[in-house]
Parts: sequence; C-alpha cells; structure tokens
Amino acid sequence: MEQLPTELLIYMSIIAPILTALVQALKRAFKLPKNYIPLITAGLGLLIGLIPFPFMELTITMTAWGGFIAGLGGTGLFEVVRQKKN
Repeated sequence: MEQLPTELLIYMSIIAPILTALVQALKRAFKLPKNYIPLITAGLGLLIGLIPFPFMELTITMTAWGGFIAGLGGTGLFEVVRQKKN
C-alpha cells in the first residue's frame, strides 16, 4: 500500500479548518439544509483540493481526493467544536 505524501497531509490539515469556516459563512449567508452540509463541504474540499495541483508534485487525483477528505474532516471538526460548546 502506498503511503500518503507528507505534502498532501499538510495541505489537508490546512484546508480542513478553512473549509469549516467557509461553510459556516455560507450557512449564515444562505439557508442551507443541514443534511446537505457534509456533501457541500466535501464538494468544496474537492474543488479547493484542485487549486494547488500545478504547484505540487502530486497527481491531480491525490490533490482532489485530499481536498475531499479534508472537506469531510472539516464537517467533523465543526461537530466536535459544537458539541464541546453545548
């Protein structure tokens, strides 16, 4: 099994909280159904994951997949913070 490059893991760690903040801003600006939030976050993560492709030594599949996973992680990150506040 191939290991994930460190560069991809760092990138995923950076964009997960950014995606969380972006989706929270979108939720406040637009009335988004709660059951679509993880899908929206994953989709945005996939798109944002493609941005650094020309600047990284990774395949487009790896950056897109990393963004998708970071989007799903961003949703989980928000849920953990929200539960701690309650």
